[in-house]
Amino acid sequence: MLGTELSVLELAGIVCVLLVGGFVRGYGGFGTSAVVITALSPFISPSVLVPVMIMLEFVASLIQARGAWPKIDWSILKVLVLGVAIGSPLGLMTHFFVSEQVVRMAILIFVLAISIALLMGWTLKRQPGTAGMVAVGTGSGVAATAASLGGLPIVLFMVAGDREPSVIRATMVAFFLCTNLLALGLVASGGLLTSDSFLYAAVGIPVMAAGMWLGGRHFLGASASSFRRFVLSLLICLALAGLARVAGLF
Repeated sequence: MLGTELSVLELAGIVCVLLVGGFVRGYGGFGTSAVVITALSPFISPSVLVPVMIMLEFVASLIQARGAWPKIDWSILKVLVLGVAIGSPLGLMTHFFVSEQVVRMAILIFVLAISIALLMGWTLKRQPGTAGMVAVGTGSGVAATAASLGGLPIVLFMVAGDREPSVIRATMVAFFLCTNLLALGLVASGGLLTSDSFLYAAVGIPVMAAGMWLGGRHFLGASASSFRRFVLSLLICLALAGLARVAGLF
């Protein structure tokens, strides 16, 4: 449980992790949950942590939505969301045939390999059409319900082309607003939101918002190349951390 039994040092660690997660969200438009859950899940029960992070991600999306609105690429967003709607039921079906750990490992290895290739200079020479983007969204939906990794394929797709950082960031903010709203409805209907969840989220919001403000300030001065390097480096770190966890290293 998360609560008064935590020491001052442990609480300070949680604050630092939330600040870093907020900074990542403010700069790149994604990543708070991935950073915080990766760092804290060995110490805090997922049944406590995950509902709180879903609420924090939803609030983060609302905070960023106003500034992101003019830059959203709606033609991409609506097709990706359609793909997610198609892929999510398919992802649930994979649980009957393949273990979640195997699916997680496959997705993380794919994200790691493509991120490294992109960081080394490979780019999409031709942007996919509608069918290709539906396929990306479908893959994200499968990854989300099969292994809780739906965001990573979308981020990878967005940075693989030559889009402007402001468009990438804004479109990801809008995409995650949609998926966070869906996730919030699911955890609420499942009875996973408790009075403690709301209390922890209320305490965490100011800390996360401070990190987001810092990240947003840094984004304003970022070049396209530095933004791309940041996002790809973060994806590589998250993929490596995920693989280490699947391997039982922490």
